[in-house]
Amino acid sequence: MNTVLFKRRKGTTSLEKITSRPFEQTHTEEDLHQFLESEPSLIARGIAEGDPIPTVVVGSHLNLKTGELDLLLLDAEGEITVAELKRDRTAREVIGQVLDYAAQVELLGMHGLADQGVDWEGAIEILSQSGEAAEDLDLDRLKLGLQNPRILIVAFEVDESTKRIAEFLRVRRVPIYCIEFKYFSDHKFEYYYPEVIGAEEVRRISTEDETPTQRAYRSIWEELLQDFKAKRPGVTRRSSTKDSWVSMPIGIAYAHLEWSIHGLNRQGGWFEVGFHLEHTDRDKNVDALQWLESNRSRMEVLVGQELHFEEWGKRWARVYARRDAPVIDDDAKEWALDAMLRFYDLVEDLDIVEELRDRVW
Repeated sequence: MNTVLFKRRKGTTSLEKITSRPFEQTHTEEDLHQFLESEPSLIARGIAEGDPIPTVVVGSHLNLKTGELDLLLLDAEGEITVAELKRDRTAREVIGQVLDYAAQVELLGMHGLADQGVDWEGAIEILSQSGEAAEDLDLDRLKLGLQNPRILIVAFEVDESTKRIAEFLRVRRVPIYCIEFKYFSDHKFEYYYPEVIGAEEVRRISTEDETPTQRAYRSIWEELLQDFKAKRPGVTRRSSTKDSWVSMPIGIAYAHLEWSIHGLNRQGGWFEVGFHLEHTDRDKNVDALQWLESNRSRMEVLVGQELHFEEWGKRWARVYARRDAPVIDDDAKEWALDAMLRFYDLVEDLDIVEELRDRVW
């Protein structure tokens, strides 16, 4: 059944009608593949909420033992997705094929896929430059992602048999979902409306296996991120995580703001809010830390409390405020939100991003 859109130029009274029509009337399936390869955001995680996670294609027409996998995707949170176009195959054929591809991807692992042309380090670099990449987006994180990749079927119309089989598999904890499109065009533009089927169930599959501690972290970050986004709309698309930390992008690779809990609900536990420098070159992090420390007094005024400047790990550095928090209660979360807002404003007020680019990076 066709769908109709209406559009009107502001200030006028006339409406223009745009009717959906089958994509294949004017395009081939390879057109669809090339389009999604160039614009993976259209099938990225989060598209259903209007907030797609930055995503890159790491494999296209990937040669496997039993055929060619259409697309292998990596997103900024380290999730890996095996994506297959339905084309003109039956539901049994396409689902059987994509499950087989997912199994082969897992068995090949990082090195086997690299032999097939997957550039993992290049993909990590691209996502890091987006400012939205997870702090620990590295090869070790991707190895974990490959142990349980998400499975996606893409079509301009997903038939009922495919939906039914995918739902059956989700009930049995297989992370498979579908995206279908409504396609519109007029004399100047093409319009694509993606409808996601089953992504919420897939998200639940991934979170149900979390420990009570991981669920507690997710709840804390969800509340803090929601409040931060309300205070600073449009700053971040970051979503909640099961980790003990969550990073906040500032528009430059290798540096970000971060919340971190050291010892959740434990005696001696504390809450950290700060600015992290995580360039692969230790000297660059140290130089940046020294420049920041030269602005200590101004930074402490802007944040409103004592700040700690230190190297940490093998090559990283950080500037942070801390609060003793044997229990993460409402007072601790209120402090953490206020400190993060102040750090974000500090980055803006001191023009830290440009200073780092000009002086150090």
